[in-house]
Amino acid sequence: MSYQVSVINYEVVQGQYAMYLIKVVGPNNIAFHIKDRYSSIRNFQSELKRSFPNKDAIPEFPQKKYFDNLNPNWLEQRKTQLGLFLNTFLAHPLVKQSPLVPVYFKDHATGEGSKESIEYLAAYMNGNAPALGSKSPMGGRKPLPPKQTDAGVGKFQAQVGPTPVDTIKETKSAPSKSYD
Repeated sequence: MSYQVSVINYEVVQGQYAMYLIKVVGPNNIAFHIKDRYSSIRNFQSELKRSFPNKDAIPEFPQKKYFDNLNPNWLEQRKTQLGLFLNTFLAHPLVKQSPLVPVYFKDHATGEGSKESIEYLAAYMNGNAPALGSKSPMGGRKPLPPKQTDAGVGKFQAQVGPTPVDTIKETKSAPSKSYD
């Protein structure tokens, strides 16, 4: 069970903060998008870190920048940092199995079908969903989760330009540390 995360774009909201568009491919290739800002991702990491006995094993969050933090060059660097962090963080054995992960994803879902895909992911993680497209004991195919498309990211795209949401390999962050 693993996640592949790609921070594919950002938008500056009212000149105050950056909102990141993130594509997540979860276990069993369940794909969806989330949209979140740096401080919220940091709060999520802190919340999970408090719930684990060995806090030192949880990857550190990228350092906050207090000045010039909306500079486009900086935001491109931040995209890479967040992608690396999220890939490493979600690869940690305690994190990737935490029931809080799908809850966080669902709270930040964006795009058509993302919430349904995340619900399917939660059911899959709990052993309550069939493998995607696998054969059922009756010989037919088990149902696939609701179709997830990139249509819901249109407003975001209109503000920041085209995003390569179907080509995660083009924007993939650096490889993460493996805990397996």
